[in-house]
Amino acid sequence: MRVTNLLWSSLVIPAAVGFQVRLRSSEDTALDTVDDGTLQSLLDNIGLNGSNAWDTRPGLVIASPSKRDPDYFFTWTRDSALVLKCITDAFAAGNTALQETIHEYISSQARIQLLNTRSGGLSSGGLGEPKYRVDETPYNEDWGRPQADGPALRATALIAYARWLLENDYYDVAKSIVWPVVKNDLSYVSEHWNTTAFDLWEEVNSPSFFTTIVQHRALVEGINMARALDETCPHCESQAPQALCYLQSYWTGTAVRSNYGQGRSGLDVASILGSIHTFDPEGECDDTTFQPCSARALANHKAVTDSFRSIYKINGGIKQGQAVAVGRYPEDVYFNGNPWYLATYAAAEQLYDAMYQWNKIGKIMVTDVSMPFFKDIYSEVQKGTHESSSPEFGNIIAAVKAYAEGYIEVAKKYTPCTGMLSEQFSRDNGTPLSVADLTWSYASYLTVMARRNSVVPASWGEKNARDIPSTCVPSSATGPYQTATITYWPPNLTPTAQPSPCPTALPTKNNVRFRLLATTQVGEDVFLVGSIPELGSWDVKKAVPLNADVYADNCHQWYVDVELPTAVAFEYKFIRKRGGEVVWERDPNRKFAPTLLRQNRQLALIPYEEKPDKRKYTQDMASATSVPKTGRSVNQDVPATTLTLRARPTPSPNFDEGEHLVRVHATALCAGELYWHTYVTFTKEETVPGPDVAGTVVLAPPSSPFKPGDHVYCRIPYSRPGGARDHTIALTSELARKPKNLTWEEAATVPLSALTAWQALFDQSDMWEGPEDARVKGKRVAVTAASGAVGMWILQFARIAGFEAVIGTCGDGNEDFVKSVGATDAVNYKKSSLTAWAAEKEGRKADLVIDCFGGKSLADAWGCVKDGGVLISMVGYPEQEKPAGLEAKDVKSHFFIMEPRGDQLQKVTELVEQGKCSFLMDSVYPLEQFQEATDKVESRRVRGKVVLKVL
Repeated sequence: MRVTNLLWSSLVIPAAVGFQVRLRSSEDTALDTVDDGTLQSLLDNIGLNGSNAWDTRPGLVIASPSKRDPDYFFTWTRDSALVLKCITDAFAAGNTALQETIHEYISSQARIQLLNTRSGGLSSGGLGEPKYRVDETPYNEDWGRPQADGPALRATALIAYARWLLENDYYDVAKSIVWPVVKNDLSYVSEHWNTTAFDLWEEVNSPSFFTTIVQHRALVEGINMARALDETCPHCESQAPQALCYLQSYWTGTAVRSNYGQGRSGLDVASILGSIHTFDPEGECDDTTFQPCSARALANHKAVTDSFRSIYKINGGIKQGQAVAVGRYPEDVYFNGNPWYLATYAAAEQLYDAMYQWNKIGKIMVTDVSMPFFKDIYSEVQKGTHESSSPEFGNIIAAVKAYAEGYIEVAKKYTPCTGMLSEQFSRDNGTPLSVADLTWSYASYLTVMARRNSVVPASWGEKNARDIPSTCVPSSATGPYQTATITYWPPNLTPTAQPSPCPTALPTKNNVRFRLLATTQVGEDVFLVGSIPELGSWDVKKAVPLNADVYADNCHQWYVDVELPTAVAFEYKFIRKRGGEVVWERDPNRKFAPTLLRQNRQLALIPYEEKPDKRKYTQDMASATSVPKTGRSVNQDVPATTLTLRARPTPSPNFDEGEHLVRVHATALCAGELYWHTYVTFTKEETVPGPDVAGTVVLAPPSSPFKPGDHVYCRIPYSRPGGARDHTIALTSELARKPKNLTWEEAATVPLSALTAWQALFDQSDMWEGPEDARVKGKRVAVTAASGAVGMWILQFARIAGFEAVIGTCGDGNEDFVKSVGATDAVNYKKSSLTAWAAEKEGRKADLVIDCFGGKSLADAWGCVKDGGVLISMVGYPEQEKPAGLEAKDVKSHFFIMEPRGDQLQKVTELVEQGKCSFLMDSVYPLEQFQEATDKVESRRVRGKVVLKVL
């Protein structure tokens, strides 16, 4: 279920959780302009349930939905870890709905640790790879690598969750599932903390203050967590003091020098980020660990923030000692060098952290080092120790609080009324710049507001980790590394019951503010209507009117407060009324998930979703009017795997998004697809099987190369309804013209199998560099499950491409078939393993091995790949199945997921029409016999595709 609009709980949290929570007063709400919608915006950027993260593997955090100018649609280890630490802290503070997101993240990181990248493998530096594609495959382009902060930050995020597990009596889960992933990261940190890497801005390859300080914290936490789990981390114990010793070298006497090179001063907000991300609420104002309230950290805060006072136009006229917009570093030229939201929030967060620590220890010490900081904001300050009982203590706290609030106000001033946080805002006029919806920006807002409200994370043990060794040694310690395989998370990992200090009945009603951004005309009003009586039960006459008293030229905002039942989920839409005309929002319906954790909720300000303007369309209107309103559809009632044939409304294409309405003639089923909902987020309100479709275009966007009447076929992603219905939706990018020499049923067998084979051989294999005539000359390729629907396509493509040898594995009776479609050698796996076959004669190993089956077949494939070769699987992660003790030098191995590509499918069409490729079809069933067809597919006793004849 999608997690919706939850922030940190304002409930009283038991002390055992390790968080301290202050209930908020009315004055605290003055600056909460982003409110509940911020966490939802962050969650929307995480795979599985995120609305901005379609086709992203579960648990992966995208940096931003932006795919161009610039492209941030990747997952960065560092950003992801910081985001998940934020989520884990919110979870531990009471937001239990976030647990599934945490589990998916940890599982994804266990898989990513096994990837071979340009930085290396699991035990050879690969954990320092900075970013990955959203399908969990390596990013193999040039980049600033390695980056050594990611593993440390990930270890810290996972240890935070492991700590919660221990506090709630889930020792075995922490030890068997979480710790193996953490241990690999700690091994990387202990081995690489003393090596040069790129900094967190990915621009300078030099020692980095931020990297060193988060590495020290991770090693210290590793020591403590290992002890709690009856494990050991000897390298953590030996290297943590040395990392702390090295950390001191960044201090210049007046500020932190964050990095070296490229003509920089070294003043960088990375130093402030380092301080807040190693903040310990049980710590004191210790200089050696650069705690937020330490003299060093405060002096550095002044030096860094002052460096931006005179270089940004929007900071003009702001007096010394008042908050300003903060960027990365003064010499920054990226997008012309602007303030960043996360940097400005970080400046505030350090101050809130410092105030928490001063209140905790009961005193403020003003030294020669910190005096300039204090003097800026409170001119009457005196050097010395100011006890909490003194008036001076209160005066200093008030001055620092006002200073911190100023940074929040600066960020607020340049935040759009929608609450959307981009990466940067203009140094000249404050306009949001660079990518929109930067996940790290949302996390930075959430953490600063938590600290502002005195919600703090658990201690990481700083008090016992501040001693600098008498002799500092630039050392390192290697390993151990071990595959961390997560196959199962126990259900119902709920908090240990705690007695309530003041039992009360839960409220039955909750006031919710709905907010909408909609540009309207004079005489036009906006209403809210939904599936529950409070919202009119879809009756437009009973719709709830929105208010426009805050509507302004720069923010066309409508809102309404509605009292709703606390435990009811529902769907809703906004509608416009003008005179007697009613205009509905486009499909699908908006959805609301209830929560008891937060009362008086304010939802994110969202834009009105216009229905497409029919005047823009140029398709054959006769075709449009002839489309029936309803049609047959085989629906799966997720999460069940049962199927039902129903009459359903004919889907309506959104031409602005390249959608076509296709009359389905035939669709092919796929084994296991009824269980894909456990891995893939479904973007629509219904689930329909049949990812392979062959049919006729009925409606098309005006710019599409496909027109009504065209015969097409395609592969539809599992995240959308498939082809087991009379009409379905397909995108321009997915469609290709159907081979003229194939029937509808035959064409439906092609897309999934052929595209998977094409991409495995041509996109994923790294075999196509260099002169064209020499790319595969003398090369050998081996394919497991070669007689299957995908394997036989790989054999055909490999034969056409000109491989010297094409080896295919198969079962009894399929040897001749495998050879007939392109194999030079057929290996019967029931008589000989691929490993044994390759060992029988010199030169039998392959340059490329493609696994189509997984499990034992994938493990066996390792024995057939040459040193320096490539091993690809579309079923599982090769590293997880690598036989123990097997020597495979410099083998590149990875798992991939096929991407629907109409351009590639068109090339397949050409080969089929030329008679160079054939298909494999097992049987054909009418649509009404969907259950028999599904049963046959799931029996796995088929040879080729099982097809449903729809028309």
